[in-house]
Amino acid sequence: MYVLGPCIRAWRRQQRRALETLAKWLQPWDVELRKHMCPAVAAVAANKSPALIAALTALLRWPDVALASRFVTGFALLGDVEVPHIFRPLDVDRKPPESQLGLQAKLGQEAEESNCRVARALKETEHSSFLTEFTRKEIAEGIARGPFTKQELDAQYGRGAWLAMPRFAHVQGCGKVRPIDNGKAAGHNSFSWSDETIYTSSPDAVAGAARKFAKLMESEGMPPWCQLVFGSDDMSSAYRQVPNRIPALTTAVCRRLLAIAAVSYFDDTGTLDTVAAAGSGQEGVALVHSLCGFRLDPGKQQPMAVQRLFLGVLLDFSQMRENGLMSIDLKPGAREQLAAEANALLELGVCSPAQALAVLQMTLLFQQAVSLELVLTALFHWRSD
Repeated sequence: MYVLGPCIRAWRRQQRRALETLAKWLQPWDVELRKHMCPAVAAVAANKSPALIAALTALLRWPDVALASRFVTGFALLGDVEVPHIFRPLDVDRKPPESQLGLQAKLGQEAEESNCRVARALKETEHSSFLTEFTRKEIAEGIARGPFTKQELDAQYGRGAWLAMPRFAHVQGCGKVRPIDNGKAAGHNSFSWSDETIYTSSPDAVAGAARKFAKLMESEGMPPWCQLVFGSDDMSSAYRQVPNRIPALTTAVCRRLLAIAAVSYFDDTGTLDTVAAAGSGQEGVALVHSLCGFRLDPGKQQPMAVQRLFLGVLLDFSQMRENGLMSIDLKPGAREQLAAEANALLELGVCSPAQALAVLQMTLLFQQAVSLELVLTALFHWRSD
């Protein structure tokens, strides 16, 4: 961004053409690799581009060398989960013995008892119809099979040779209902292990990149072309598309091959750019995902602007050129929502654990936003008084 300055849009156009040429050249390989996918993998990965993913992995010398092949063979979800060598390492001394890993560690009488407990715990709730319809939609789309009764699964696999995972509904703060597959309830999580744990970016990564850019531009006097803007994109149905290993790779591709200041938080990708780039950074993010076979949701896209919401906070770059300041604040309405929820609980005189957690999370977010804004005010004041 700094080196190419106002010429970055033209340079990125050339880089995008090179990526498109590479993807086109590899299309026959992608077609051939898709033929080797088993039906379960093809149901969710038939439109992915494993050959291109492999080529990008090689170009970047990316540590996750097995990623492309897993879009042909499938990803292991249970047992000793494959290490991609891109996340934060865990203490290997805590690793369970091999006998306690994998589905076989739970099969038999323990699995049969667990399946019976799950069946007995099923209750009709206000979200039961939503969960039923959501599951039927997945079946219709070919990404799930069923529905099956316990007797049918016993006949197909044998008693105690399969393990049920309950599904429940989670209502987000915005009111949206999401289905959650509970890997903890029946023990699926307990017999799975990975030597690494996921870490993601946060709004302070955007602040760090903005501060670095402002420092580089200090000697140039912050000309109009370098006004910072921000936009974001969200993958469509990411839970059924992709593990978190893909956003890590696509973000690296955007940064290294297209000079895009991109950050990812699971399926959300934020793009920091200049007005001179004329949206070319966000176009590059979309292209990389599209060429690899991953869908971005057009309805959730936030085009580039000086103020944008990202991960629950409001990023504001409107004072960057004049005062060297960036601010991070709670999203509009969050303060009022927190006050209303707190007052409602005070009036009731009682508070459930879930309600207490929701208010606590909102309070912590408020404190972090205020603290971060104070810190950024000091860090970004690159002009001397």
